Amino acid sequence: MSVTTDTSANMNTFGKGLESKGVAHIYCTAHNLHLLTKKAYDDSNLPGTQEPMKAARKLVEFFNKSSQAQANLLTMQEILFANQPILKPIQDVVTRWWSTYSMLERLLDHIHEAMAALRKSKNHMDFEPLNDSQITVLSEVQNILKPIVKAQRHLEGDSYSTSSQVPIMIDKVRKVLTEFSAPENERFSTASKSLARLLLQDLEHNHYGDGQRVRMEVERGARDH
Repeated sequence: MSVTTDTSANMNTFGKGLESKGVAHIYCTAHNLHLLTKKAYDDSNLPGTQEPMKAARKLVEFFNKSSQAQANLLTMQEILFANQPILKPIQDVVTRWWSTYSMLERLLDHIHEAMAALRKSKNHMDFEPLNDSQITVLSEVQNILKPIVKAQRHLEGDSYSTSSQVPIMIDKVRKVLTEFSAPENERFSTASKSLARLLLQDLEHNHYGDGQRVRMEVERGARDH
């Protein structure tokens, strides 16, 4: 028998009590993945950059706090992107699951281009658009977070069993982070590779190990079938 909970302090105490009675305590996988992605919220984990997460968050906050600024942003999108959906910025919150990914996905879709155009056309609007370097890093962070968010959303399904898929989902996340953090990988900046490496270390050292046992079981299962 086992009990699965989130990772809050009171649930940790509860879990210790369960384990003293011989009942296994397991943390929610999707919640563990959320703790992992929180590291992308902090610019200190993107060394050598111009604080791209802070810049993105400041931009979103500026347009979400001002109804006039947001109206101007929507109008600019209508002018520039006639055949694309008109989007509002999404504010990320450190405690809300995959909100950082959602903020980047929305911002990098085409909103940042409308913001830059708006800044040129309305000089009285006091905000600083993202520069090319910040956009590059934010795009890379989005790619790093994407497989983790995909795993979270899949594991939250309530119309199918998810427990048997946990090892495979974790293995996929591990493989992606390993690929992104490889020193020889020239597709990503040094800062983004550093973030991917940090996430991989956290995944392996604090949560799920290096995956060797899981990988052997998966391969054995494939041979048996």
